[in-house]
Amino acid sequence: MKPNIKNLLTFKKILIVVILLVIAFFLYNRFKPVVIEIDSQTVQRSDVTLDITSDGKITSGTVISASFEITGSIVYQPFKVGDKITKGTRLASIDGRSYRLAYDRALKDFNLQFSQLNEFDLTQKDKPVSDQSNLDRKQVDIPLQKTVSLVEDARNNLSKTSIYSPISGVVTSVNKKTGETIAATQTVLTIQTNDMPEFTAEIDDVDIVKVKLGQNVEIILDADPETKLIGSITEIAPSKTKNANGIDVYLLKIKFSNGNGNNAVFLDQNGQAVIILKRQSNTLNIPNSAIITENGQKYVYLIRNSRALKTVISTGLEADFDTEITTGLTQGDLVSLSTNNLKDASRVKIK
Repeated sequence: MKPNIKNLLTFKKILIVVILLVIAFFLYNRFKPVVIEIDSQTVQRSDVTLDITSDGKITSGTVISASFEITGSIVYQPFKVGDKITKGTRLASIDGRSYRLAYDRALKDFNLQFSQLNEFDLTQKDKPVSDQSNLDRKQVDIPLQKTVSLVEDARNNLSKTSIYSPISGVVTSVNKKTGETIAATQTVLTIQTNDMPEFTAEIDDVDIVKVKLGQNVEIILDADPETKLIGSITEIAPSKTKNANGIDVYLLKIKFSNGNGNNAVFLDQNGQAVIILKRQSNTLNIPNSAIITENGQKYVYLIRNSRALKTVISTGLEADFDTEITTGLTQGDLVSLSTNNLKDASRVKIK
């Protein structure tokens, strides 16, 4: 039986068509345009701020640590944390009996020496003044002057057996109680005023070199995160101290500006201080992730007609997350935040 020529030709045509379709499919997949999915951001105007954020809390503008200048056993200290104190209140006393005895002895010696000097002056009343008489009087006067000094020292020590508050405020800590022995300069209790609250911030040794007196600060309290209180740095600690976690930090004192509603803040409220190092207001800016630096030149991928166009830019203030754009872009431009695998004129699709 002879093969059917017509069927054979039909089969060959079909085979050729299939082969051509396979080749076309292969070529299409190999050479089809690559479209890269990207994240994007519109160039906008807003503030660009270079800042340092540090933790802290509301403290008092006036704090005193009450302590004795001499050693003794406490016989009076009735206060506890939270008690209100008025200026001039006796805060604590130590047993002053030994200091009273020392004062009484010194005073007795003074009276004795004073009497002896008076007696000498009476014996010399009708005698002519001479070098010898002056010398004799000086020998009597020297012991008297020594007793004067001893009386003054004893009186001074006796006055130190009680301490009084120089301010009105609230007791914030109690370190010593009645019946305990206390050494000179040890703190008995601490008092803070609430009339001039301030914010004390903690900062590490990396950032301390960046701060200066007078720098503006925005304070955000944990109790009211929607409100920014404004202040400025008034004091920078010259040395480190350990915070509650045992970490070495420098302390900054921040005074609130007028008009902040200071009556709404309370001692020991926690929060954050945003220290403004530099700020550019109402300037064009984009996220830092959109900027690429090569050979000292900065550029972005500007999105136009589904293409990523490599565009040279100039920048100003560079903050932690955003950078000021001075040339190369205009407000409303769209830039790519995804820079991997992009080339000039790459086809892109926004996610």
